Amino acid sequence: MVTGSTKKPKGTPKSPFPAEPDSLHQDGNWLWIPLRNVWRDIVGKPEEIVRQRFIRHLCDNYDYALNQMDQERRLTSGSRSARADIVIWESADAKARNLRGRFEMG
Repeated sequence: MVTGSTKKPKGTPKSPFPAEPDSLHQDGNWLWIPLRNVWRDIVGKPEEIVRQRFIRHLCDNYDYALNQMDQERRLTSGSRSARADIVIWESADAKARNLRGRFEMG
């Protein structure tokens, strides 16, 4: 269970992630979401902590940049639609131009 401040932190962290490996910016019940540039209340949302740790893992261990990623993105394939937790484009430019790559929904 997450305990601590229920008041939303003010301001933006100086870096997307803290210097300590595998750590995230957290202030009580609030977690910094670098892809959204917001603090999010994580009480009752353990999946958000897992998602943010995985995003950090992708950056730290696979050299993906935050500017080539998005989260909670709606994807369509024909008439089917799904929401992806994390989407990675080939480059920041491809993301900016909203280029589509291959993906499968199942």
